Amino acid sequence: MDNLRAQYSIIEEDGQFFVYDPEQDATVNRWGDVVDEGLFTMSEALATLDFLEGKAPAHDSGLKTFRFEVDGTEYQAENYVSGIFINPELPDNFWTEPMESRTPEHMKHWENQPLIISDDDFYKAWCLDRGAWDRPSLICGFDSLDKTIEFLKEKYRK
Repeated sequence: MDNLRAQYSIIEEDGQFFVYDPEQDATVNRWGDVVDEGLFTMSEALATLDFLEGKAPAHDSGLKTFRFEVDGTEYQAENYVSGIFINPELPDNFWTEPMESRTPEHMKHWENQPLIISDDDFYKAWCLDRGAWDRPSLICGFDSLDKTIEFLKEKYRK
């Protein structure tokens, strides 16, 4: 019985979802670290809950490193296809930081850079395109990675 741990819970406040850890009496991220910011979607909160309770692998397990020759910047992602990151490791506060608070370096690397986050067999595409003042815009969602990539290639083709 000593190994029993109080269950985490999900709290919604002003459209933000938090994972609450009763042992720490605080909201936590997917590694159990105390945080103030919420998670962007309910599905992300559920995935975090599953990971913390040992029911799912970490979202970023099996990531590859992609290095850009132009400036040597390295990114971690599941994949990089046609200039689009698939399930990338994102900077802190990526989902909640107001545009005017983001650094020029952050914007240089992420502005107008579409990315795809998979959730089960559904693929949502996001982009920090200034469509919202405080977060990336949801661009599209499809039940196929190929459809999502094709849509983004068409939308962001220069």
